[in-house]
Amino acid sequence: MAVTKNVNRKPGRPRKGDTNAVSLTRDDIIEKAFELSRTTELGSISFVTMGKALGVSTTAIRYHISSRALFLSLVINRFYRSVCNRLPEPTGNWEEDLRAATPPVLAAFLERKGVTTHLEKSKEFRILQSEEIDEDDYGVCYFEYMIGIFRSAGMPSASTAMAYHMYATLLVSSAVYQIRRILPVETSIYYTAAKERLERQGFANTVFVSPGLSRIDLHTAINASVELVITAIKQGTFERMSEEI
Repeated sequence: MAVTKNVNRKPGRPRKGDTNAVSLTRDDIIEKAFELSRTTELGSISFVTMGKALGVSTTAIRYHISSRALFLSLVINRFYRSVCNRLPEPTGNWEEDLRAATPPVLAAFLERKGVTTHLEKSKEFRILQSEEIDEDDYGVCYFEYMIGIFRSAGMPSASTAMAYHMYATLLVSSAVYQIRRILPVETSIYYTAAKERLERQGFANTVFVSPGLSRIDLHTAINASVELVITAIKQGTFERMSEEI
């Protein structure tokens, strides 16, 4: 019986003959995943998907990225790096800074549909990234920037947290609605088509509001959301809400 020589090999190391894997780096993998996330939901991008996209074995992917959790965190961190690179320098005027930061942040969420829809439903790595990423945590960098804007409004900690939460919820929801094409401007046609039936059945309030729905696109929705948050801050709404919690 032939004896196979036991070659000590780092677990997950690409096997001999995996030629594309020789020059493969972790950055190559993450950049490709980041590219795929333009159209593919992050949760659907597996190591097998990455191996096929890069022309290497799954083993070669695992050699550079030890776990699924680390992979997700690295891609999300790459996303937040792209967000941070777009952020304008704060001026110290919190209202104008919030208005100025919103368009580039929204654009980043819209460009990476796969990351956005993943963050919408996942609690892991929404801001804080894995300690294993061995690079700057850009999720925290983004969070630090945004909280700095809200903190400049002079609210206490609890109110600042509430204001940011409401802003982030409105921002991400608007992006997801646009991605899924379910903003009112997209769905108002169904109300229009059903107008006669709605009138006949006595749904007067629905008939009344239908024309207004047809005007609510992404631009209108996000601008209204930002102004609502700004108005609530000025009127002390978040501070009163924080006192009641």
